Amino acid sequence: MKRILLSIVVLFAITTAFAQDEINYFQKKHEINVQVDDIFKDVSDFSYLFYLNDDYEYIYYYPYFSKGPSIGMGYKYHFGKGALRAKISFNGQSINSDDEDDNNENLNITSKQTFGGQNFAIGYELHTNLKRMQIFYGLDLTMGRQKINSENKYDYLATYEYYEDYTVTLSQTVITYGVKPFLGFKYFIIPQFSVSTEYFFSYQLYKNSYKYERTNSDVVDKSSANGYKTEFGPLGQITFGFHF
Repeated sequence: MKRILLSIVVLFAITTAFAQDEINYFQKKHEINVQVDDIFKDVSDFSYLFYLNDDYEYIYYYPYFSKGPSIGMGYKYHFGKGALRAKISFNGQSINSDDEDDNNENLNITSKQTFGGQNFAIGYELHTNLKRMQIFYGLDLTMGRQKINSENKYDYLATYEYYEDYTVTLSQTVITYGVKPFLGFKYFIIPQFSVSTEYFFSYQLYKNSYKYERTNSDVVDKSSANGYKTEFGPLGQITFGFHF
């Protein structure tokens, strides 16, 4: 009898150990994740190209900027060897400055710039599972909106009577939409938590709308441009997934 009981205990222990080694990390259907994109992308200040004519009649600005890292949230519904996925992400920054003009010691420039953007994606992915690791790949449909607002005040010294103070305001909006094939790698720490990264190639159409205004002047400049762009990325990405 003791031998029978001992055999049952040993068999139960072996079965339990084997079951622990055969944990299914891919059985949960729902995933909520937090994503950080472009981790290693430099967050540079807003920069400006400008032309100021000899008669000081007008000043023209065109902005360019680096958006830096973005933070997003996503959801995946897993079934079979694939998953439906959706994601929304945000980025932004604000910069204030107060400087003297290097070309005119009688002029002080106070600037305020803000930048913000939102990106949306919805797509489908396929899976290849290897123990705790998963290779996934697929296609996203994307849409994004980036906007910059700028206000630059030009204040002349009281003793400098030749010109009046004025303010230049500028706004620029870029709308993009396109497709993004991707490839990613995921590793499960426990069945409820995973860490992953992914890379993509994107093809996007864009529309750029621009508006420039200056006080003490009737100058109002509006323009728009259309085109397309391609991109490899992101420059560093990590996703923390919570599975249930």
